[in-house]
Amino acid sequence: MGIDIGGFTRTQLDESSFKRYDVVIGMSDLHKQFIKLNYNRDIPLFNELYNGKEIPVNIGLPDSPDFAEQMKQLVLFFREAIPIVLRNLNDQTKLR
Repeated sequence: MGIDIGGFTRTQLDESSFKRYDVVIGMSDLHKQFIKLNYNRDIPLFNELYNGKEIPVNIGLPDSPDFAEQMKQLVLFFREAIPIVLRNLNDQTKLR
């Protein structure tokens, strides 16, 4: 797919993340539960912002035999979804 992930590093979430970023988005219910338990905040799931459905984004297990293909499909999914998520976030902001 031509995506260079050489410089990728994981961003550790902490209390300052809620000030530093406009929105914190979870991929799964576990993410939502973790944030609620540790920071007493509610966050949306990615799919809630994308299509209004409270369903997790399926991220494959690294030891799956088809993990590379799963990641390719995930990238394609995000490529399609992110413009819609951004539009929906913008629309929500206008309503406030």
